[in-house]
Amino acid sequence: TLRRRCRLLHLAVPQESWALAWLEREVTVSQDAARSALRLCSGAPAAALALLQPEVWSQRETLCRAVESALDSHDWLSVLPALNSDQAPERLHWLAALLLDALKIQQGATLLTNPDVWALVTTLANRLSGQSLHAILHDICQSREQLLTVTGLNRELLLTDQLLRIEHYLQPGVIPPVSHL
Repeated sequence: TLRRRCRLLHLAVPQESWALAWLEREVTVSQDAARSALRLCSGAPAAALALLQPEVWSQRETLCRAVESALDSHDWLSVLPALNSDQAPERLHWLAALLLDALKIQQGATLLTNPDVWALVTTLANRLSGQSLHAILHDICQSREQLLTVTGLNRELLLTDQLLRIEHYLQPGVIPPVSHL
């Protein structure tokens, strides 16, 4: 969207195939990585290019590895170092996208936001119930919103609480809360 005096002009994102072709000329990454970056950035090629910069993309890969490790060890608090930074809202967005993809797989959808980490998304879909995924996703979105809107919030404390709630939801016999959205 461009703002010019009193006019507000909306610039639509290009078709995914066009944006992917442009990204391939700008940066050397796999087709799936480019597609994931583009989808994580709502189809905006310039934002996807910024996400694909090695210092940023490596943080997303670190988060994915931490989530994979947490699934195996049942220690979700170990994800804290991958989340706790000034870019925590963006990292929570990445985590939410992974969980949403897992829900999509459970519902039989094939168009995923994160095709580059298909194995991780499939593992999430197979190991976590739909009810747990919904509850965790709801909490993550609330935490992200708080980080973006509440001034002076203790980020590390919020993220620690979030990860401990995930651990609690995944305990045997625990029924996660139902979102009323």
